[in-house]
Amino acid sequence: MLNLDRLERREIVPTGPMFGASMFQPAPGSPAADREQRILDEEQLRPESFARFGKLAEGTRRMLLARVEAPTVQQVGDTLQIAFSLPAGTYATVLLDEVMKPAENPPPRTAAASPEPASTSTEEVPADPPLDPPVDLATEPDDPTGGEGSGGGFAGPANAV
Repeated sequence: MLNLDRLERREIVPTGPMFGASMFQPAPGSPAADREQRILDEEQLRPESFARFGKLAEGTRRMLLARVEAPTVQQVGDTLQIAFSLPAGTYATVLLDEVMKPAENPPPRTAAASPEPASTSTEEVPADPPLDPPVDLATEPDDPTGGEGSGGGFAGPANAV
């Protein structure tokens, strides 16, 4: 049973496997151990299967949740600047993908109400530009640790978020 109080106090965090020969195993008989064993069974693998890959597949566990610290958002002209800090080992690009993804069912855009009757107003509202603007990351985009826990950043058109 998940202890939400301890989770909120950041004493515990759920993890997921990156399978390998030396990976820390969940408690035998636990739901996590059963789930991970089913995955290995479906792929016809055993933890020892990874040993031949040496350091490339030692195995580890990764946090399934990462807290975003010190987030700030500021609009400068037509640019939205986002800054934040992430724990070491997390990817700023994953967070930015979540921030920038479009709504699943966005409401239809309509022109603002006008004092004139609707029959005389045919004003159209322009569509938003594509959500793939060029981005300027404050950390190196190829750095998988997000700068070892340092801040990540993004600058792009304000309507991209």
